[in-house]
Amino acid sequence: MMNGLYYVIERENNDNHSVFEWDQASGKYGLGAAVNDPTQLKLKLGTPIPSSPEWVDFHELPEPVLSTRLGELLLAMEIYGIELVPAIVRDPREKLESKNYVYMHVWNQIGCVNEQESELNRYKNGKIFEFEKLILNEETLAEVDENKRLIFTLKEQSSVILIHQLIKNKIEELGTTGIRFYPVNEWYSDIAFD
Repeated sequence: MMNGLYYVIERENNDNHSVFEWDQASGKYGLGAAVNDPTQLKLKLGTPIPSSPEWVDFHELPEPVLSTRLGELLLAMEIYGIELVPAIVRDPREKLESKNYVYMHVWNQIGCVNEQESELNRYKNGKIFEFEKLILNEETLAEVDENKRLIFTLKEQSSVILIHQLIKNKIEELGTTGIRFYPVNEWYSDIAFD
């Protein structure tokens, strides 16, 4: 039943929704731990830059980068295990155009892949390369307080961000653009390309 409460978030497959890149060193972000640094981050439109880039509510770095209105929504919810850091995103083709965004650093990791029921491929070192089918271990999830598993990454593969249905519903109520939600039992690693 708990598998039905979670969604994997991905950006919309739209070439005009640019992927972002760091415009500075990424520092301690992406290392799976809280950073606790409110200093504004510098990002830029990633290459290849679309001829008509659209500034939407959800971009990727590949980590999520959110519009300020979406960031404010999540900040007000005080979600455990995430940091929302102000960021400025510039279009490197134009000196004056830049937009305010929010970098979502998810440091909350939960090891909850049901490896017997999931279909996955591994690197030679045993780490998971991709999922053809993802099933969560519901017993493991049930041991974690719900307020500590509203947004998290899989400990087994930290590039997969899971979001609880409660958060998904709030985001959808806002009328956001650029984001897709895939039910866990329907998601697979290459779905973004479909």
